[in-house]
Amino acid sequence: MKTLALAGRIGLAFALALASAPLPSAVAQTTSEPAALIDQIIVRYRNAEGVGAQGLLDLTTGAVDVGQTFGVQLRYVREAGDGALIVALSQSLTAPTAEQLTTALEASPNVLYAEPDYRDFAYLTPGDSLYAQQWSLAAPAASAFGMNLEAAWDLTTGDPDLVVAVIDTGILPTHPDLVGRTVPGYDFVTDPVNAGDSDGRDADPTDPGDWTVDDQCGAGWDGGPSSWHGTHVAGIVSASADNAQGVTGVNWGSRVQALRVLGKCGGMSSDIADAIRWAAGVPVPGTPANPTPARVINLSLGGVRPCSTTYQTAIDAARAAGAVVVVAAGNSAMDTVYVTPANCVGVLTVGATDRSGNLASYSNFGTTLDLAAPGGDMTFWGDPDGILSTYNNGSTNAGTMSYDYLQGTSMAAPQVAGVASLVISANPFLSPDSVAAILIGTLTPLPVGSQCLSGCGQFTPPPCATTTCGPGIPNAAAAITLAQSLDEYVYLPALAQEGVAATSASLGASASLGASASLDR
Repeated sequence: MKTLALAGRIGLAFALALASAPLPSAVAQTTSEPAALIDQIIVRYRNAEGVGAQGLLDLTTGAVDVGQTFGVQLRYVREAGDGALIVALSQSLTAPTAEQLTTALEASPNVLYAEPDYRDFAYLTPGDSLYAQQWSLAAPAASAFGMNLEAAWDLTTGDPDLVVAVIDTGILPTHPDLVGRTVPGYDFVTDPVNAGDSDGRDADPTDPGDWTVDDQCGAGWDGGPSSWHGTHVAGIVSASADNAQGVTGVNWGSRVQALRVLGKCGGMSSDIADAIRWAAGVPVPGTPANPTPARVINLSLGGVRPCSTTYQTAIDAARAAGAVVVVAAGNSAMDTVYVTPANCVGVLTVGATDRSGNLASYSNFGTTLDLAAPGGDMTFWGDPDGILSTYNNGSTNAGTMSYDYLQGTSMAAPQVAGVASLVISANPFLSPDSVAAILIGTLTPLPVGSQCLSGCGQFTPPPCATTTCGPGIPNAAAAITLAQSLDEYVYLPALAQEGVAATSASLGASASLGASASLDR
């Protein structure tokens, strides 16, 4: 299994939201975000037992002095899911300065870790009636390098009791292809201003629209229309099938749980981490218990920096609860080693391919890329070489429910999340590592002669090595067949606690899956 080591702090600029390859002017594009400003930090104490919330900051030796050194006051906001404290700064700091402040706090022997609470952003580039246009679901062929879903659906269309969490901008639950396809979710956007719905956390994950005006999220910010990103992602996972309209989801038997973490100006990593925990059924202070924990979690979002303790501990908790965590690699044509949460340990990191099976021009790449999936590669708005899914035509607030093509690793990741949920539907006792091993061990190799178009190619001549472009895309039918054939199961902790005897996690014929079937970085 791969081991990732990141020495020191790396770049703090956020990942581009759209492909770097130019699109026609009709396609909405997002430029680089302005320099990151930090409004709050995350602090975890080694020993905070018996101390009231307002007094917790006093536990840090020299906290007041540290604040004075950097010209800010520290104010308790709330407790995060892992027991860390979310602490507001009296004024915004640049990311490098906030990193210096948290490093100073970590000098205290009672501080386990401290880190800036960064904003992350959606990875966005821009028998059903539209099924014929969903090339990514077809069997792999020269004209459409798809994931072989038609053969997979003969084996399972998804367990109706299984849940896939979509941690994103929220969804529009009244879209015709999402009605009846969801379970109750949660809105984790803490900041009412960023939320766009006039309040903070609540039980309504409906997307109110994330449109912005110039400079709204910082000097140099380019305003733009609402993305309806979460609705598009949710439709890829689990849009209704055989309803004589629209599109078909990868898994049209299981259901989606929307967890809203991204508002008008992205989302705080502390909110995203709490959503990861809650999605898997792990308790989060100040929120009700999740009655329908997810077995698969999709994260089509991120930023450029090392994997933080905040993200890693949340991912570890979700995996310990039995959830597979699928993460988009990002759309900046750069090495995923620099992109979080794609560079965290234990996640399935997904790059994007085009209709012909090439790595898409915008897709991130590198040795931390576990696999790829269809993400499209468009040259104009409405280009059918994108991924078609549920959408809305409102430029600010929601308008008419619709369908549209988008491209990006944001679209590739939910394809993998959907296939993972079908694998678990076929064998519900598999561990997250076993699901990953099955997916990676049954990939359809990238076509002979395919090229990495992203500039991953420092490797010349093309094609680039599969170690940097991903070894292939999911073969849903092959993965489900293997899952059904295994006679040694990995039981979830919750089932084991109920007295079900757990057996060893050997995957039976795991030797045939190959050494590439691993997720540690």
